[in-house]
Amino acid sequence: MKALLLVCLLSFVIAAYSQAPCCTPNQWQDYNFNWEPYRGFAAGINITYDAVNTRTVAQIFENVGPERTRSLDIIALYASKQIFMIDWKRNRCVLADLTEPFEKACIPQQANFLTSITLGGSLNAYVFGWESFNGTYDISIVSADGNCWPISNKILTGQSQIVDGDDSWNVTPGVANTNIFTPPSFCPTLATTSLTKTSNKRSEPYPSKSPRPNYAFSLASKAMGGNVLFE
Repeated sequence: MKALLLVCLLSFVIAAYSQAPCCTPNQWQDYNFNWEPYRGFAAGINITYDAVNTRTVAQIFENVGPERTRSLDIIALYASKQIFMIDWKRNRCVLADLTEPFEKACIPQQANFLTSITLGGSLNAYVFGWESFNGTYDISIVSADGNCWPISNKILTGQSQIVDGDDSWNVTPGVANTNIFTPPSFCPTLATTSLTKTSNKRSEPYPSKSPRPNYAFSLASKAMGGNVLFE
């Protein structure tokens, strides 16, 4: 009987310190450093996330230092099922039909709570992990202040090698400038192609990144490495 009570007590203690998967607030912006060492890719990305109006923007910079060069914008408007890809180096714009549904920026429900940590002496955070696909594993760190702000996400192989990583900086709530959701005047008004996740598929593993505006962000992180729409 005592053993049974002890087991129940331990289960209660473990459950009390476990954290459920969470979602970010409905609107936020950040600067993200994304890197994929297995193919020599790195870029800085300004991300704007708006779940209220189901839209996202990713502004990609070729250089991540002080001499940053903005080279590509991806504007995903899920309500109107449109995605604009603007190549600023060539002043070229592609409009495609967006067939994928909007995904909220959440830690997936199948994720396991791993531990609590403190970063920089004052930033409390939660660490989650979950199996993705193609034998990869996601490790995601989010703020523990109740907002689930993204801090870092790493995708690992079975040998614990990082195949994809991103770190968030200067996360701010809200959307400061809604004009960024308006494509430039040289963009077409009619779609010339239909874009889905499978149309941008590569042989390397590209698990969805959470908590992220998954589709637009994953497309942005690959675009600098040779998006087929700009070849």
